[in-house]
Amino acid sequence: SACIALVLRILAQQVRLRLPICVGLRLNPWLLAQVTDALTEGLVLGLIVWIVVLTLRAFQAPTRWGFAGFITGAAFMVAATVIVRPANVVAVAAWHSAVIVALTTLNRSLRDRLACGVIYLMATAIGCLLAWGPQLQYNHSVSGTFAFPLVCKLGDLQLAWGLRLWKYETIYQAGAGVAPWYYPSPLFNAATATGPAWKWYLQNTYGGLLTLGAHVFNSFSVHYLFTYVKDLHPWYSWPLRALYWVVAVLGAYQLIGAATKRVRSGLVRSFDPQNGPVILFLGLAVLGTIALNSVTAVEVRFNVLPIAVLSVCSVYLSLGIWSGELLISKHARWLLGGVIAVALWASWEMDRLGSRQLLQGAPSLTATNCTLTRHAEPKRWQEMMETHFRRFNTGRLTPR
Repeated sequence: SACIALVLRILAQQVRLRLPICVGLRLNPWLLAQVTDALTEGLVLGLIVWIVVLTLRAFQAPTRWGFAGFITGAAFMVAATVIVRPANVVAVAAWHSAVIVALTTLNRSLRDRLACGVIYLMATAIGCLLAWGPQLQYNHSVSGTFAFPLVCKLGDLQLAWGLRLWKYETIYQAGAGVAPWYYPSPLFNAATATGPAWKWYLQNTYGGLLTLGAHVFNSFSVHYLFTYVKDLHPWYSWPLRALYWVVAVLGAYQLIGAATKRVRSGLVRSFDPQNGPVILFLGLAVLGTIALNSVTAVEVRFNVLPIAVLSVCSVYLSLGIWSGELLISKHARWLLGGVIAVALWASWEMDRLGSRQLLQGAPSLTATNCTLTRHAEPKRWQEMMETHFRRFNTGRLTPR
């Protein structure tokens, strides 16, 4: 429904976007698998599409009342994304940054801009209260404080896992439930790590940059259709892997080409008051998601937004090439083919690390008494992880 609403909001001069949006989002097999599974990422993707629709409606609304209604709905959806998945703080920051830029560049009188600014602030307060109020009350009943967005503070732990692992999968076994399947980083040496996890990147510049790049690279390496993997070597793994590297490379080529064309034409200095907020929001949210994934041990599902955006862009480019409206030079075609081939080879090599697993059975971080985490954070991250494991194994699973 969100995709249909978005397509209906596409203006006449942008009609070429309608089919890429339908194909890139509604007919994308991996995205469909995420949306139909019981995962936060599927719900978040739907919320973000609705945020795009409501933001478009808000800045296309002819009256202040229309702007107020749609911007309040968008503000509520943005606040709700954090409740669904706390990592969406990057999307929240991206949306508010885009709206603030749009409000300061509106081609209206100072009085109208100030009125829209006040409406935006009120909408933000209302949206946050509606979305966050129940969670704040629950956190208070659990911990005695209005901590938000989580009672649990897992920053150091996430960074620590990001050093030890390049990525992980979730393996499902009938009768045994789920367990993590790790891909250890060959660049990390626990014997030489001292102090907080983030210091390792400063002490090991070369290895740190490679680790960041490996996290980002693996976040785009789709070779399982579903998050809960029942077979590590399904028949469709290679075709699916090839398809999504084609999607990622062509989508990136389209985005870079469009951005370069806009810079050269000087249009980057102008801000479209109707479509600009959405473009800026998606751009910042994608970059923020990639940056967040670069420092953590990722599952591909964490990258659902960048992959969705690249899917739409790759379909747009492919349709343009098929119709003859867009041309790619021979040198560019060879370059794109080489990048796809190298990505396929590199993703296969990284997957071989799965045979060098860490010990399985690490406890889930989402079903524990997170109030314990707060007290372990000041310690060195190695000691903190050991403390977590002891408490996770002996503590109650549901906070009271």
